[in-house]
Amino acid sequence: MKIIAELGGRKLDGEWVQLILQAKEAGLKADEVRTFLQKKSKAQEANILKKADSPSR
Repeated sequence: MKIIAELGGRKLDGEWVQLILQAKEAGLKADEVRTFLQKKSKAQEANILKKADSPSR
């Protein structure tokens, strides 16, 4: 993780900053990006829980 700047005392990861800037250039709004990331996060969490509940082979 390469830190490129700080904002409000928080260190910002360069790759995340680039990703957000690209989304902005593509015309996406902040709430659209936020919703997308939340959906992805929930899907990943569901997959983790599903794997944890499945019996071992």
